[in-house]
Amino acid sequence: MGYILNSCSYSMEGNGEVDKDVILSEFSRTESDELFDSAIDAEQWKLLAEVAKKNYSNTPDVKNWLGENVKWKLKNPKALTTELLRELMYTMFNAEYLDEAKTLAYFALYSTWGKRHNENKDVSALILSNYYALNDELDSLIKYNDILGGYVEQESDSIIQINYHINQAVIKRKKGDFFQSVVQYYKALEFIPQTDSVKLAIVYHNLAVTYLSLEYFDKSLEYLNLSINYSSINDLSLYKLNTAGILFSKSNVYDQAEEIFQTAIDAAKKEGQNALLAQSYANYGNLKRKQKNFSKALEYMHKSDSICLTIGLDFGILINYINRAEVYLDQGLYKMASDELEKARQSIEHINDVKLNKEFYNLYYRIQDAIGNKAEANFYYRLYNENKNEYFGDLSKTIIVEWQLENQKNQALKKESEYELSLEKKNRDILFISFLLLLAALASVITYFVLFRRNVREKKELELEKQKMAYELEIKSKELLADTIRNISISSLKNNIYVELTSIVKELPKTHQNKLTSLANKIKQTRKLSELDEFNKRFTQIYEGFYHNLREIAPDITPNELNICALIRLNLTSKEIALLTNRTERTVENIRVSIRKKLKLTPESNLQQELWNIN
Repeated sequence: MGYILNSCSYSMEGNGEVDKDVILSEFSRTESDELFDSAIDAEQWKLLAEVAKKNYSNTPDVKNWLGENVKWKLKNPKALTTELLRELMYTMFNAEYLDEAKTLAYFALYSTWGKRHNENKDVSALILSNYYALNDELDSLIKYNDILGGYVEQESDSIIQINYHINQAVIKRKKGDFFQSVVQYYKALEFIPQTDSVKLAIVYHNLAVTYLSLEYFDKSLEYLNLSINYSSINDLSLYKLNTAGILFSKSNVYDQAEEIFQTAIDAAKKEGQNALLAQSYANYGNLKRKQKNFSKALEYMHKSDSICLTIGLDFGILINYINRAEVYLDQGLYKMASDELEKARQSIEHINDVKLNKEFYNLYYRIQDAIGNKAEANFYYRLYNENKNEYFGDLSKTIIVEWQLENQKNQALKKESEYELSLEKKNRDILFISFLLLLAALASVITYFVLFRRNVREKKELELEKQKMAYELEIKSKELLADTIRNISISSLKNNIYVELTSIVKELPKTHQNKLTSLANKIKQTRKLSELDEFNKRFTQIYEGFYHNLREIAPDITPNELNICALIRLNLTSKEIALLTNRTERTVENIRVSIRKKLKLTPESNLQQELWNIN
């Protein structure tokens, strides 16, 4: 979808100035650590921002360094200001350090510090909304874009407005409400200056894709051309190149489509993007089919198949079955077309994707109709229509409501113009009646929008209240966990005292052993061995699905490892976990290694973050 952020300029001058010459052109972990450790709190925050702004070639090293130091600094956010936090979030997100930006956003939104300094709630919601849009996580996108929506009417910042409406458009499109998606993109355009070519190019491209989903090819092509006018073909990503080629192809602009697909194929080869190369070959094959060059169409589809088989892209092979069926259908080779669809049938039924079903049944009914099998053709035509209606959802009702309002306004304006032009030809009575009709039409539009806005506002207020209650519940839950962990710590301390005291008693003369033995027994009797069980019980009440979901991911995980996972999820260090569980820190580290293996994590993965994502 493309995210649109900017950030305020931030100066390193003044108190806490950092020598920029020390920040080398090539990132060095050792020298950066030395510079960071020698800096005071304010300088350290500013150094994080400066490193994030630089375009280093060894990005993974920079990402690890930033991630570690951001988390470490947030444990004690001394000298952190709301202005600097805002700048850090914008800088890291724009530099595509997305996880680090997300960490900062969570801190600003939910931490104790964030509660005291609530000026960055809007930016935090903006960062998280865009983060989950980029990661295609619809539920989280809806949650944080709703929070962002709470600031839309309060904010004059156009970036808040633009991103909120773009993300709303993404949400609507993913839910199949394509018309409302278009409406949201139009709202985003209201806040973008005509001089801002980057933002306009992104939104126009998104509109083109959405109209393509609606199968409004003329409108889609119109917005694609607008997008290209504000950027250029050379600025398009491989994915956008394929989209542009498809649009030109479906709009019968074959020369432009051929040029774009050739560009996409060359770029995919050069960059080693095999999946996108397979997609480009398949799309180019479809273009050749439309040009009636069937041998070339099959040639490029087979090239796409070969790549898909090599990289295990089963979905691409499935698409090529459908594409080849259409090639054979266009040539009148109905048996071969039917055979290709039969190869795809099992996968189609397994995937059960509405859009794929629509294309599959469309081809099947056309084949059956062509060979004169009317009963079968009618059967598959009904299935095609059912899936088509499901794919577009309740679109007809939405279009009727929205376009009725637009038509009313257009008719009113048209009538007003007609009345002015023919004022001398019409008598006053007709003019008066027409004027009343105009007022009635305008009144109905105004009434609708007043009621609509009131309904939206009430829904937002209700959602914010629910979020407030959920947040209060989370705080209480964390306090309960803190009490439980404190009890475990006390129990562990008593156990250590008992062990040491028992050892001392054995070295004393027997005349003194009785009294100390009695004291040791009293300590032993007061030890509560079931604190960890109580912790697990309370933990399960708060995070009721955690253990179950963890076992689903790693069936061979042990009960002891489950306990350690719960403590890691609470952001405890290995040293703290060792104290609480009466283990050595080395043992805890070994258990962490075992857990990572069972969860099949990569070396770059953050174990605590992965466990946090398990609900």
